[in-house]
Amino acid sequence: SLATRAARFGSDLDLIAVAADERSAVAGASLVRRVIDGAAKAGLGPVDMRLRGEGASAPLVQTLDYCEGYLRSRVSLWEILAYSKCRFVCGDEATGRAFETMLARELPAIFGRDGWKARLLDSRAKLEALSKSPWDVKHAAGGLYDVDFLLCAARLRGIVRAAPSPDPRPALEELRSAGLLEAGDVETLAAAHRLFWTMEHAAALHGLAYPPLPEREDFFESYFSRLLGEQTPGTGSFLGRLESMKRNVRIAFARAVPRIG
Repeated sequence: SLATRAARFGSDLDLIAVAADERSAVAGASLVRRVIDGAAKAGLGPVDMRLRGEGASAPLVQTLDYCEGYLRSRVSLWEILAYSKCRFVCGDEATGRAFETMLARELPAIFGRDGWKARLLDSRAKLEALSKSPWDVKHAAGGLYDVDFLLCAARLRGIVRAAPSPDPRPALEELRSAGLLEAGDVETLAAAHRLFWTMEHAAALHGLAYPPLPEREDFFESYFSRLLGEQTPGTGSFLGRLESMKRNVRIAFARAVPRIG
């Protein structure tokens, strides 16, 4: 979310530290630790470095060669999707650009290996299994990950050129132009993405646990009905309309993925 400029209030900062060579990697580790400590003291939210190859068991700073080797031999599909959104933030610009160039060169070929659609759907299903509440708008079928997985896959297959951003509409319009989405799917996915993002952001902004515990569901029904009722068409409860939106998102997702070449 930091890379796509769509971080919500309280979002983790997922960072990868990359160095040009081993000497720079060793020297950079102490700097990265100071960044982590400084972010915590400044209240910027937790810094998560586990997206790097091999996760928490690997060196805090990795070389370009190490990253490329990891991608070619051991990377998982969900990591490919995450890496496809990487953006240089700070540090040595030449190394950052070299890392971005390497990702742009390697990721499409790695992602497009035989069976990528089955792996994509399997990864998505594993995230769905984490959804334990009807209020979940991130992991659940038809949630934010449906839009994210669809757009990441389309970018990696060269169908979408629009850069990742808080507004998915330009990318969705490209999918419609390519025949992957029906006429109404763009508005369905864009409106749902905006609503789901706003719900998570609003809850975090006010320090409210989300998804809510069962005893707090009545409060959230009233709260979101007042705050976002106009963004949820139809009649009935806010939660019922939310479920309808998620069903429509899943329909669009299930229709589009098989059409990606």
